[in-house]
Amino acid sequence: MLRWRWEETGKATDSIHGHMFEDKITGAFIPPIFLSAMFEQRGETRLTDRGTELKYSREENPTTRALERILAKLEGGGDALAFNSGMAAISATILALAKHDITLLIPMEVYGTTMELAMTLSDKIGYKLELAWPDTESLIESIESRKPDVVFVESMTNPMLRVIDVEEISKTCFDIGCWVVVDNTFTTPILLNPLKKGALIVLHSLTKYIAGHNDVVGGAIVSISPMVKLLWDWRRMLGSIMQPFEAYLTLRGVKTLNVRVERASTTAKTIAEFLEDHPRVEEVYYPGLNSNPYKRVADKVFERKLYGSMI
Repeated sequence: MLRWRWEETGKATDSIHGHMFEDKITGAFIPPIFLSAMFEQRGETRLTDRGTELKYSREENPTTRALERILAKLEGGGDALAFNSGMAAISATILALAKHDITLLIPMEVYGTTMELAMTLSDKIGYKLELAWPDTESLIESIESRKPDVVFVESMTNPMLRVIDVEEISKTCFDIGCWVVVDNTFTTPILLNPLKKGALIVLHSLTKYIAGHNDVVGGAIVSISPMVKLLWDWRRMLGSIMQPFEAYLTLRGVKTLNVRVERASTTAKTIAEFLEDHPRVEEVYYPGLNSNPYKRVADKVFERKLYGSMI
């Protein structure tokens, strides 16, 4: 039997084979849809590969688990959790990290519902919410002066596409002992792996690039294994696990993530350059343009000369 050496495979291979599913009875190697709500208890503890018990699909489901293995490999993390939406993943993260005596620093420009959630939970829980201008230099100044406990950033901001230097943010946070959470949705693990740049937690809306077909709503968290265990408990209590059918559709979509991101990014750059030269267009916001103030940062932090498909 052919076996892969997983540490040597690339992202294109990981997105197809990283689920590591194998049915020893039938020989099937494509994860099926496990629709069981409950799993039979045979008088012994039935543990998943991360040590959690397989008994109830609100806690663990084999189809969802296969997707999580791929996401962990693509982001270079110890483990991953799939949620029923991107906001569910963000909610679980903030709830797990937030306490009444901490400070959360967040840029002024993030996805609107993320900001709304951070402000609402600040009022309810009592943590201090600090806002900073959404560029690397301003964020570093705010981190050094305000010394927050948690910093939440988007690797590429929504909607103005400002590219944040996650590595520099992480270095600054390491020096003062704060945690970095990165929403990597716009960039995808194809262009950037924030965990390798020093971030503690990476978030995704699977609805966008990763599922890729506009027929799934989902979210994900990737982190080191101990943090995932903490967040797993929050997902269990909130009941926000991704359902097996949506996980199956996302497994289908993620197989082409590498080629889709490459093609979409190339097309977006061509369109952005065309629009920039068009006499009826006043300004184009796209980090792949030489005129864009964030291209220098993008060239530094992105793994390829690709800049995503958001314009």
